[in-house]
Order: sequence, then C-alpha cells, then structure tokens
Amino acid sequence: MTIDQARWLEEMATIEKSSQEQSEKIRLLEARVRALEQNNSALKDKASKLQENAKATAKEKKGILFLL
Repeated sequence: MTIDQARWLEEMATIEKSSQEQSEKIRLLEARVRALEQNNSALKDKASKLQENAKATAKEKKGILFLL
C-alpha cells in the first residue's frame, strides 16, 4: 500500500466516524424534538383546561355579584 492510499484510507475512516457521530447527534435531536412536542401538547391541554376553569369561575362570580 502506498502512502497516498494509506492517507486516503485514513481520511475515509475519519469521514465515516464523523458521519456516524453526526447521525447519532441527529438521532438524539430528533428524540428531543419528539419529547418537546409531547410536552408542548400537554401544556396546551393544561392551558385550555385552566382557561375553561377561569371562565367558569368568572361566570360564577358574576352570578354571585348579581345576587348581591
């Protein structure tokens, strides 16, 4: 094997390792995005329920003030 071939093989190995590392980073980021999407959905549901409760409470207060 010549020196040029050895360098080429070394460069290819380095590129392959870098590619694998990038693939792993992408996989981890995709997992994080999925987790954040789930958290976002849960927070939106919770916010909606809180808004419903706030509206119900406001109506209840209006009813009490009307009676006074």
